Amino acid sequence: MAPATQTVHSEGEIFRLVRTGAAQSRADLARLTGLSPSTVALRVEELIAHGYIEENGEGSRVVVVGPVCSR
Repeated sequence: MAPATQTVHSEGEIFRLVRTGAAQSRADLARLTGLSPSTVALRVEELIAHGYIEENGEGSRVVVVGPVCSR
């Protein structure tokens, strides 16, 4: 699979997990997707930059809040 396809797939999977409530943190996302924490961080930052999700920091834990708007 080409790297660009992998990126789209992992971003889509991350968005789906957040949207459905299956994952509530970056750690959850790494565990559920099998992606490395650094890859999850990159994908989450891309989704935030595009306005698809947002995060809410609580202490030392960063919580993925969920989709900014329903689609």
